[in-house]
Amino acid sequence: MESSAASDRRGRTHRIEGRLFQAGSSSYTEAALLFGAGSVCQDYPDGSTGPIHSMTELRIDRPVTGLPRRLTFRSGEVFECDDHDAVEAALALAERRDRRRPASLGLSPAKWAFLIVAAVLMPIALWYLYPLAADGVAQALPRSVDRAIGQSTFEQMDGTLFLESRISPRRKSELNEIFHAIVRVSDLSPEDVRLRYRKGRFKGLDQNAIALPDGTIVLFDGLVALAKHDDELAGVLAHEVGHVQHRHSVRKIARAAGLGILVTIFLGDSSSLLEELAATGAAVAELSYSREFETEADRVSADIMRKLGRDPEAMITLLRRVLENCGEDCEETGLLSSHPGLRDRLESVGGGRE
Repeated sequence: MESSAASDRRGRTHRIEGRLFQAGSSSYTEAALLFGAGSVCQDYPDGSTGPIHSMTELRIDRPVTGLPRRLTFRSGEVFECDDHDAVEAALALAERRDRRRPASLGLSPAKWAFLIVAAVLMPIALWYLYPLAADGVAQALPRSVDRAIGQSTFEQMDGTLFLESRISPRRKSELNEIFHAIVRVSDLSPEDVRLRYRKGRFKGLDQNAIALPDGTIVLFDGLVALAKHDDELAGVLAHEVGHVQHRHSVRKIARAAGLGILVTIFLGDSSSLLEELAATGAAVAELSYSREFETEADRVSADIMRKLGRDPEAMITLLRRVLENCGEDCEETGLLSSHPGLRDRLESVGGGRE
């Protein structure tokens, strides 16, 4: 057997002496370990050697003064060495040599092919599965979460971006009747949704309507002024009811919040989560809905309008008029817009109907 010094110079192995205990036994045999590039094998007094193990299969106990160093194999065999310095030198040498070797996992072509396919498919799976998981979490949340976020949002915005409405009491009464009729034929109860009137501080907001997570639907003066027929406003209100019915706000929050928020929800620490979300009402309201959610709300609107004997397409006419009147102020998604930019909305609404 070569000496350790000779082995080091030739760069082949590093040998340390010690005792080898069989798994679960207190009896041992004198043996040695041979360390190579990221590998180790047992060397017996008769000149034979054991199988080669990867260093990753070896559990190495931390050094304790006065006690032998213990190295445990996956099979349960334990190797003890009294020379701590020799063990450290062998481990350091094996680690250095392992870093010099080209990275290799020792995988078969079939396993490599599997890993490549998995790497390609994983982003695709996350793209489709993550929204489903987030939606599942959102749907499982109690309605108290919706109420807390929606109420906080309205309180923060009212008096700053939401100004007092100038719509006449008579017109509000007419619109309230239309709204109550919409709710009656929807899947919501009157307690789940309410209509409020406000004037938006800027044009892009004022010619809009939004649905907050708690079921509050805010209809702004500018949109009412642009409407030429009640069916146009009825379609918008029914669309916002669709957002509330399908809890789009909370689902959007869950999708955007990331895995950290979802883990928090699953672990049950919902009190701090609720406080955090409720405190960021403005950010919640800024979230624009996806085409998927818009199409879902469009379908609810069309169904409600047909039940009421109203024109399901009237909302499209109003949206076109808003775009013509509002121009660049409404071209892109703005603060507190519950929809994407209006050009995208026209495509979504038009494409969502047959």
